[in-house]
Amino acid sequence: MNETEKKSNSHRDTVLIVDDNPSNLGVIENYLKKYGFMTLVATTGETALKRAELIRPDIILLDVLMTGMDGFETCRLLKANDATRDIPVIFMTVLSDTVDKVRGFEVGGTDYVTKPFQTEELLARVRTHLTIRKLQQQLRERNVFLEKTDTIVRAINSEINLTELLETILRESFVIRGVERAFALIYDRPLNAYVCKAARGVDVSDLGHVRMSLSEAEERYVRDSKEIDEDIFTVGHVQGRPGEAKFRHVGIAKSILVFRIRTDRHAEGYLILCNMSREQAFGEQDIRLLKNLKGHITSAFVRSRLLAELKEMSLTDTLTGMRNRRYLLKTISTDIAKVRRDYREWFLGRTENPPANSDIVFLMLDLDHFKSVNDTYGHDAGDRVLVRSCEILRNACRDTDIPVRWGGEEFLLVVRHSDRHRAHIVAERLRRRIEANPFDIGGGQTVHLTCSVGLASYPFSMRHSDCLNWEQVVAVADKALYAAKMSGRNAWVCIMNTEQTRPDRLFEKIQDDMGLLIRSGELQVRTSVPDAENLVFQ
Repeated sequence: MNETEKKSNSHRDTVLIVDDNPSNLGVIENYLKKYGFMTLVATTGETALKRAELIRPDIILLDVLMTGMDGFETCRLLKANDATRDIPVIFMTVLSDTVDKVRGFEVGGTDYVTKPFQTEELLARVRTHLTIRKLQQQLRERNVFLEKTDTIVRAINSEINLTELLETILRESFVIRGVERAFALIYDRPLNAYVCKAARGVDVSDLGHVRMSLSEAEERYVRDSKEIDEDIFTVGHVQGRPGEAKFRHVGIAKSILVFRIRTDRHAEGYLILCNMSREQAFGEQDIRLLKNLKGHITSAFVRSRLLAELKEMSLTDTLTGMRNRRYLLKTISTDIAKVRRDYREWFLGRTENPPANSDIVFLMLDLDHFKSVNDTYGHDAGDRVLVRSCEILRNACRDTDIPVRWGGEEFLLVVRHSDRHRAHIVAERLRRRIEANPFDIGGGQTVHLTCSVGLASYPFSMRHSDCLNWEQVVAVADKALYAAKMSGRNAWVCIMNTEQTRPDRLFEKIQDDMGLLIRSGELQVRTSVPDAENLVFQ
């Protein structure tokens, strides 16, 4: 940020930095002040709690390992206090174990950066979560002004999911006399087109391929229409032209009433109310009702769009566009419940054979020697490598798989509806694609990298599906990744159970000495490492 940008920032966000190391405090405080932030400091968890309640900072940077009250407990108390619970907390930690990271999110942490960290990364994380918080504040402020004046408005305002909101609006629009069919065409940014998102009076499945370009929608519903109020139109002379025949199996409308949903940016979409049998089906009373609802519909739509964007932002990695750890934590429980149910039915003898393609395989992938790219060519080059790595990962996935940026140059691929005995095929495919890809780092330069992969399946034991939870299986995959890196890199290692695997204290024993369990036959390993006998696990 240059000096002009600093001065133009009318509001200075306040950051509370909590660390018992004075030198760390000084470095972070000076760096954030350079970019226009107000800073507060605390060297203990107790002091941090008092200052956070008194000052209400915009964001908190919290060290985990502190003398006395540690960062986890401090964060838990911050989230238990109504005055500070909404302040985002970014952990600063030297801990890299997956279980520790998951614990940070469980006590309410928003994100984490691993020490030693790059100040540029810290700044990016701070800005991202400040943006999210401001969106949340905007959302709350907007809701204050939403009115609930009648049955339709109450129904509209009860919906926060965009699709459900549109369906509610269309359902309630049938109180307008003459409406026989209704559609919602909503702007889809990636497609740069209007897409039918909801319909009433016809099977929605018939509308899945209905799309219109911006110019086509403008011509169809605005240019050749009569504007009866701002953003409300009646479409004339529809009989005998293609009209709504674009909607297959719907027919041609004789009367169309259109409401254009418009924000400051552009037309976000169109609500199209159709009468299939009568010309001039909509009278002054019907139009007056739509005019009265116009502001409420627009406000509800903007609110839902804002909420959808906020949700998407909180569940997506800002650099790569890939899903992040928070997304997995919010969505994985449904898949886990299904897997456990399938295996329980088999174990109890209600199904004859083990469930087919019911495993969830977790693959932890880490780019080998990635730090050298940043150190040699700069962080812009490193970012290019990360973005391209995500593209390779996505292209290697099925639609049902979930690729996640786990942190730094580490990715987690969640392979759903899978077979544990074929999981290594996916790992090998990823390894080969990374190895074969020349990474463009800008300036006409390319670099070649390899990756290491660790994998494990849930349930870890087919007959003891509760012996490890999914987070512990991820931790096993992380240990397998470590073994791949310590045994030469550019390799994959898969850890599996055996008939001799005993479920009691299994995770504890894996943490203590995985190699011992493999040598004793309680675990087995598959790997691309040529000399599997000499794999390093500790």
